[in-house]
Amino acid sequence: MAVQITSFQDFDYAAINARTSDMGRVALLHRWGFDPVAKFQRIGVAGRRLLSTQGGPPTGLTFKLTGASTCRIVSQDMSVKGPAGRTGLMVLEGVSPGTGATLELRNATGKAVDSIAVAVAPFNSFKVRYYNLIDGKGRKAVSTIDFAPPPPNFSPATLTDLTDRVNSIVSTQCDCMLVPNGGGTMIDLSTPDDMGDRVNGDRFNIFRFGNMDTDAQYHVVFVWVIEGAHSNGITKTNTTLLEASLSLGKRPLTLAHEFVHFLSGSGVVTVGDHDDNETDLLFKSAPHGINLRKARLEKIVGLRKPAP
Repeated sequence: MAVQITSFQDFDYAAINARTSDMGRVALLHRWGFDPVAKFQRIGVAGRRLLSTQGGPPTGLTFKLTGASTCRIVSQDMSVKGPAGRTGLMVLEGVSPGTGATLELRNATGKAVDSIAVAVAPFNSFKVRYYNLIDGKGRKAVSTIDFAPPPPNFSPATLTDLTDRVNSIVSTQCDCMLVPNGGGTMIDLSTPDDMGDRVNGDRFNIFRFGNMDTDAQYHVVFVWVIEGAHSNGITKTNTTLLEASLSLGKRPLTLAHEFVHFLSGSGVVTVGDHDDNETDLLFKSAPHGINLRKARLEKIVGLRKPAP
């Protein structure tokens, strides 16, 4: 294999979070918004990415940017030995939003031996609020006592930890981050309506609830059971329904999947908004991986292609 550009390291979610029992058979690795197949790197404004080489000796090789001046090379040292046979370390920084930049790997004669496209997008944060759905028939997603602390699995600390784990998957690839609103405190979302034994996500409208958090930009509602094939979670516009019985191991991966549906602007979740590779975060069923690749990254807020 000829020498080519790669990320300096992989992010191993399962190893870092040390909760592998619920993860399934797919390796939970991503490359910080780098798609080696499509030769594409997404980076946030003022964000940095570490890139390297693999497949051959880097003697005489240098990184060079051409095209749009949306990013810059901060430093490069081709003598650095990286993990998994990688050699060389280059630091790339986003400067301003836009596409059109190309990062080339050139040999001693100045010939490009490999290249990738680089797109820079603004950093985005979204206030998230967690809810406990309660309906007029006495159904509760989470059994709580009024004015008493919630169960440990739904405490502010646990929900903030959930947010952090989602961000460790999503934000590090597309520079979009969840920020807990209200200190991560879950609030009851009550309705006199009968929501049924299975809550229909396609018909769920949080704006009909008087006690929703109007300051939040993204709403995660724990429910007892979700109707239809999307039994773990489903997203419509800026609201995700999440199965309350999901284990602490499955929750972050499920919510990360749903959060990216929201970022993609896909409205009601359908099979048409899923990705084809089982290593992708937006693969249609579990188990799946955590990769966000070029096609998905170009959909996400801040880097959407203009309508024709």
